[in-house]
Amino acid sequence: DLAIDSNGDVVITGQFAGTVDFDPGSGNVSLVSRGGTDGFVARYGSDGAFKSVAQFGGPGDDAGNAIVLRTDRDVIVGGTFNNVATFGSALAPQLLISAGGFDFFVARLAPTLGLQWAVRGGGSGNDVIGTGGIVATASGVIYVSGTFTGNAIIATGGATLVSHGDADVFIANFDATGASAGLLRSFGGTGTDAVSSLTLDASGNLYLSGSFQGSVDFDPGSGVHVVNALSTSGAADGYVMSLTSAGDLRWVNPISAAVAGDTHFAIAAGLALSPDGSLWSVGRFYGLVDFDPGSGNVSRQSVGDADQFVVRYDQGTGGIRR
Repeated sequence: DLAIDSNGDVVITGQFAGTVDFDPGSGNVSLVSRGGTDGFVARYGSDGAFKSVAQFGGPGDDAGNAIVLRTDRDVIVGGTFNNVATFGSALAPQLLISAGGFDFFVARLAPTLGLQWAVRGGGSGNDVIGTGGIVATASGVIYVSGTFTGNAIIATGGATLVSHGDADVFIANFDATGASAGLLRSFGGTGTDAVSSLTLDASGNLYLSGSFQGSVDFDPGSGVHVVNALSTSGAADGYVMSLTSAGDLRWVNPISAAVAGDTHFAIAAGLALSPDGSLWSVGRFYGLVDFDPGSGNVSRQSVGDADQFVVRYDQGTGGIRR
């Protein structure tokens, strides 16, 4: 993932193995992974010149998947690690230990990429913050979304979430110190459910996109809003949804197969908001898929294997905008 700083710098996160030189110029700034893949955050000027890099990881596979910048230019990065991962410098290291499988992490770095804090969440299964899974408000609250399996504790001292099937989706927030800011919600069903993107509007409403299988209750609160995927045999339907800042369901749009089966399905990926009240969603689809969440039918047939789509919804109602 990448983010653009207010001064034009490009800040990126990802993973690497072996020995890698992060300076694309004449210099050499090489890092050596500590085992498997390690995560990194690197800063480059607007001209591509190397400025700084930070490494994190341990003997397992670790990765930085999502990155945002606060208004004070501090960097918030999230991703996944397993076993023991070391964050920060050799003089002031911070160790995170997974509860089993892959856990997720959220870390805050200074503009120079020095570590301020790192926190973990998860359980005995695999728990991940993926690409595009972090947003930060102007007041400094950090919202994250990801997936978890089995039993998972998302924040220190927080409640335990229990997945309904394989992987469920969680939404949580943290304050500027890495402590829970009070939001912890999840949704899912008996299949594998995923989140691909998270964004936030000026009123604090959240928007998520991803894919789901089988029967899913998309209401993270006390209500019930069940949507049944039409894709079968391991395929998935896409979804775009909106929650209030408290995590209550506003609306959800399935992007569903027009014909049930395993050859017609969609996966929603990136999201973007525009000032005219539109919510744009992009992704890919296979076969015949209906993009209208209402009683209408706006179907498209892929030309070959997978085609790309761009669809525009209304931020307030979720209705398709023509």
